[in-house]
Amino acid sequence: MDNSEYKGDQIIKQNDLAFVDLYDIEIIYISPQKDDKMYQVNFFKLWDKFVEESVLHVFLEENDFQKLMETLRDIFQITKEERNIIKYGDFALYSKMKKEI
Repeated sequence: MDNSEYKGDQIIKQNDLAFVDLYDIEIIYISPQKDDKMYQVNFFKLWDKFVEESVLHVFLEENDFQKLMETLRDIFQITKEERNIIKYGDFALYSKMKKEI
């Protein structure tokens, strides 16, 4: 992860961990990769569908992706969901924090 991509305290990185202020996240964009066993997950404060400047993006294998989605649904209230936005199979979750972590 290149620290120069992120501003201020958006992300704190320590060794193999990255901490993101979840109160800043409003859109979670998921894009399955070609083999459908990898997923790109982007976390956005604000989002223009064609200008990708996410706070954080990660690539996850299917098992890790499923675990992440379960956790995200526990901590975020999904207010809207869009599918097939940029390419077939992708989706965006419009969200806000449910509870304090």
